[in-house]
Amino acid sequence: MHFYIFKRNETLDVLLLPHKGTNMYSFVNLSKGHICPCLFPSIDAAIVDLDDRQKRGLILKYDVIA
Repeated sequence: MHFYIFKRNETLDVLLLPHKGTNMYSFVNLSKGHICPCLFPSIDAAIVDLDDRQKRGLILKYDVIA
C-alpha cells in the first residue's frame, strides 16, 4: 500500500511492504530512504498503528494512495 503521511512540518511518501520470507509488514519511508524497524502481522495492524499515531498527535493525518 502507498500512503502520504502528513506531519506538522513535512509530508512523507511511504509504502507498506511485506518482508522477504516472513508474513510481516514494515513501512518504507521513500522521502527519507528509511525502513521502519516496526513489524506488523497484517496490513490492518499497520493501519491501526497509523490511527493510533494520529490520535496521539504524532501525525496530522494520512491518505491511502493505492
